Amino acid sequence: MENGLSSFEYHKFLLKHQVATAMAAFLPSRSKADYRCLMYHSIVEQGCGHDIYKMSLQKFIHQMQILKNGPWELIPFDQVAVPNKKALSITFDDGHRDNFELVYPLLRKMQIPFTIFVITDRVLQNDPAYLSHSQLVELSKDPLVTLGAHGKTHKPLASLPINEAIEELSESKKDLEDTIGRGVNVMSFPLGQWNSELFSKAREIGYTRCGTSVAKGNVFAKMDGLVSRQCLFSCESEVSFQQKLNGKWDFILAR
Repeated sequence: MENGLSSFEYHKFLLKHQVATAMAAFLPSRSKADYRCLMYHSIVEQGCGHDIYKMSLQKFIHQMQILKNGPWELIPFDQVAVPNKKALSITFDDGHRDNFELVYPLLRKMQIPFTIFVITDRVLQNDPAYLSHSQLVELSKDPLVTLGAHGKTHKPLASLPINEAIEELSESKKDLEDTIGRGVNVMSFPLGQWNSELFSKAREIGYTRCGTSVAKGNVFAKMDGLVSRQCLFSCESEVSFQQKLNGKWDFILAR
């Protein structure tokens, strides 16, 4: 997702985020979730600008250290439940090149599993801002990494005629499988747009687990392959990050 906001829009978003953080401080942790999934996009060394989906490497490293020292079992996106433990998965949408250049070396060193959902046309068109064919092949060989589809062109599927949406779902799966030479059974919905019909079609096509942008936790026993994910933004503070991990934002952003 690309979102370089205008200065006005960016500061409006910052204000809303600060208000939500303040509200969450007074909310009790009533969430029954035993599985959380975090959603990132791009990680950059510096210069996030007004793009709320770009996070500084320094901030990302700090968040990963919190996770490593926390009570969560860090698991791949496609793993089944972890008995008697709270589990957490880390995912990245779009397939930005920095996921390979910055994220991969760090998480490999920390032994943290993660998933990248790829916009396959960006790879096929050799877009220099996104993962290359060779990078995807290398990532696919590492058991810490799960690769999934994120649509062929990143169009909002719920806004398309159903036949076009099905084509996006099926072709992105095939393109990614052809690229890495192995099966792909997970995906996330582009721009967070989905509905029950799309989820059903995705399951028919062969996706066993589908990520959404619904910002709340999950209960393993009630999951049917649809995973709610909590988005992390460039302006995330340690306070808001901990609040999201502890379920205090489930009632603010869930929709």
